[in-house]
Amino acid sequence: MLAVAAVSAGCAQHVSLAENTEQPEVWLTQNLDLEETTEQLEEESTGIQDLESSEEVTETTPEETTETTPELETGTPKITPKETETVYDGVKEDAFFKNSVFIGDSVMMGFRNYILRQEEGFMGSPEFLVSGSYSLRMALNPVSSTTIHPVYQGEQQLIWDAMKMLGVDKAFIALGLNDIGMLSVESTYENYQKVLASIYEVNPDISVYIISTTNIYDGSEVGDLNNENVRLLNQKMKNYCAGSKEEFIDIADYLIDENGCLKEEYCSDNYVHQTSAAYDIWVQVLREFASKHQDPSEQSEVPSETSAADMHTEEETKSNTEAE
Repeated sequence: MLAVAAVSAGCAQHVSLAENTEQPEVWLTQNLDLEETTEQLEEESTGIQDLESSEEVTETTPEETTETTPELETGTPKITPKETETVYDGVKEDAFFKNSVFIGDSVMMGFRNYILRQEEGFMGSPEFLVSGSYSLRMALNPVSSTTIHPVYQGEQQLIWDAMKMLGVDKAFIALGLNDIGMLSVESTYENYQKVLASIYEVNPDISVYIISTTNIYDGSEVGDLNNENVRLLNQKMKNYCAGSKEEFIDIADYLIDENGCLKEEYCSDNYVHQTSAAYDIWVQVLREFASKHQDPSEQSEVPSETSAADMHTEEETKSNTEAE
């Protein structure tokens, strides 16, 4: 049996994307013990395993017909890596992530482990629904002994049911790597829409944010699991979010080189898993996103109260002067 485990390499961690359909691994999302997590990080696992033939796949028919986008132009476009320009200390921005949940596979699991090493309250102390090898197609499967849904309250849960139990009002989703290696980009895109429809059916008032699928280390692409397909999926999801209520958060382009590969300093295993330096970038990009989405009323509340107080003082002074 392939264990879904995490590996510690200094400050960097990585966990296997290998699909384990024999027995689900237990990853709790609340009250995680950091010492137990450290012990888990000492186990080693490797690679993506193509278990498509043994994976239980359920055909899911959404209530509404999913929309598709025209196939994007393939080839080798000019890659322009992004750089963060502003450093945020999180004093204001982290409040945006309170009562939120981050959902994903082992790359997101690495972000969870990174968050656990920070001080209490960092990034608003979000919840995590993560599972090594998790995918969009797996998310659509009913819970069974052969699935690897995230575990909450001791049991595997469909992510939309777990969200409702958690009572969160924001969900940040980063999936796709475990899909494009087995399915086409178009099928992966369609499954993303099915997952979103299921989330809203159970959590109609939740706000959903799509985090870009991150890239692969140079020379480690395997078949359809390649950076061109990562780029195409991200472009499809970005276009989709531009016309829907979800918002797209581009983290991937901050972690790549001029060839569109995951940078060496951001890769922990010469594959897809990431270093603490990479997750530092995640935090800066997410905080920048939060800074642009703060409630304007919260930003203007203090100045408006101060202005009103000043006006009252001026009127009182004027009145006293006239009386004298």
